[in-house]
Amino acid sequence: AMEKNFLCLEALSATLWAEGLPDVSIRQAQNMCGWNPLNNPFYEFVEWYYFDYEFGEAPVGLSAKNTNPLEVWELYGTKYFHVTDARGWMPVLEPLGAGATVELNTRVTNIAYGEEGVQVTVVNADNTTSTLGADYVISTFSVGVLQDQHSTLFSPPLTPTYQNSLFQFPMSAYLKIYIRFPTRFWGKVFLYNYADERRGYFPLWQNMEAKGYYSLVADDYHVLMATVTGEEALRLERLSDADILEEAVEVLRNMWSKVPDATGIHVHRWNSDPLFRGSKTSYPVGITTAAHVKLQTPLEGSGGRVYVSGDAMHPTLSGYVHGALEQGRQTGREVFECASQPTGVVCLCSKNMFCNTYDCPDDCDPEATEQKGTVVVKKPKQKGGNGNKKSGASNLSMTVQLAISMMVTGIGLL
Repeated sequence: AMEKNFLCLEALSATLWAEGLPDVSIRQAQNMCGWNPLNNPFYEFVEWYYFDYEFGEAPVGLSAKNTNPLEVWELYGTKYFHVTDARGWMPVLEPLGAGATVELNTRVTNIAYGEEGVQVTVVNADNTTSTLGADYVISTFSVGVLQDQHSTLFSPPLTPTYQNSLFQFPMSAYLKIYIRFPTRFWGKVFLYNYADERRGYFPLWQNMEAKGYYSLVADDYHVLMATVTGEEALRLERLSDADILEEAVEVLRNMWSKVPDATGIHVHRWNSDPLFRGSKTSYPVGITTAAHVKLQTPLEGSGGRVYVSGDAMHPTLSGYVHGALEQGRQTGREVFECASQPTGVVCLCSKNMFCNTYDCPDDCDPEATEQKGTVVVKKPKQKGGNGNKKSGASNLSMTVQLAISMMVTGIGLL
């Protein structure tokens, strides 16, 4: 049934684009396709799995036009990769950053900009304050941080036009809850599903001992990870670890007959963390390419010196690592072009909120006065292997190397 539903959603999305019709939510589109999951716990779980689990948002608020088909699947395939190294991304970043000045445990509190340059105020690890000067700055704060701290983070403040685009993008609540037990009482499969009367209530559990997924864990690891999203995730974030554990174990005891008391729990509250304020961006109903392009345009009044980058600014890969890598590379290209060829087409286009540098050099208009409705991002060239893995490594290398060169030459990267 869901395969038929997806085919209908893609056809409906194509019709909306082709005929210039207004966007609708995925929930509305599903109803138009004859799929109504409400009041059926099993169907509601299926809907949650295909949409909430992917985007961190319920279908009632998600764009049908911008998610069917999903661009990241079209370009990179549908296979997911899990970072199991306890060091996260650092083994990739540290070698690429060798020789560059990278200030860790240093928090940016203000970016003062003007036509002549940029001054960045930071609080250092020892709680002292210092100011860094730069010709150009690339900010990669999350949309959640920008929305939360925009009034104090920038001097002068962001313009109303920029704020209008910024606040069109919600930050999703995506909560992962790790629970450890003295013994394993579950089976060997990777995923376990739970369909409750309350939609999205501890719906998905991952076996962190599953062979072929997490092969480096200790024999006594015995960890299950629950994924909760949206309003339910925000509710749980406000609870203590003990209260979350009590609810979670009660669900597990509805799923299995013999569940021992847990020995530990780990929950990172991304929405409450002032350095993140959310987990990922999504595609709200009615969002346009123009909104993405406006976000990536240098801040008005900065003389083209302050660029805002990150996955949310990518027109079609928002919310994914791929989008962050692609957009980082693109922003680096724009800054490089402006530093070396300030009157070139790419630099001039980057400073126009109606011009998309992804269309350059063949199809961009630095003097445009309105935004095109669609964007085509060319598929990266592959040299073999899986698309996700290969292209991600290549893009990361190019982005970080360019970022390092910019820092060395006095261009700040936040």
